[in-house]
Amino acid sequence: MKPEEKETLIKRLIVNYMKYLKSNRDSFLARIYGIYTVTKTGSAPVHLLVMANVCQVSSSQNVTAIYDLKGSLYKRIVYLKESLGKRDYTLKDLNFLKEYKNPLAGLHFSQIIQILHVLKEDSNFCASQNLMDYSLLICIEDLSRS
Repeated sequence: MKPEEKETLIKRLIVNYMKYLKSNRDSFLARIYGIYTVTKTGSAPVHLLVMANVCQVSSSQNVTAIYDLKGSLYKRIVYLKESLGKRDYTLKDLNFLKEYKNPLAGLHFSQIIQILHVLKEDSNFCASQNLMDYSLLICIEDLSRS
């Protein structure tokens, strides 16, 4: 994180972010735990943003795939090397669509409406803060491995 990004984050965004999360408890936005600066003599300061783990799974060993979805198809594919498995990559939108022809199958209509509502609210918040990048990170967990 660059110093000017840290300054903008603290001054402009963090207050609005906290208010937003307080009134939107179902938000998919990652929770920020803290912003720190680490300094070492002879080195430039390093600014760190510590966030909650967004993949809440029973065991990381059960994760079969992770997808970073942006809602775009342009350059949104990861070509897998045969020597590595899917879980060794963070896959993208086109990989997700190839794997899940009907990704909403099995969900109740009310769940779909809730997911779309939260995505719209989160996107509106990001837009109101002039944030350009929004991804939905999806972790696929195979519970039969437990």
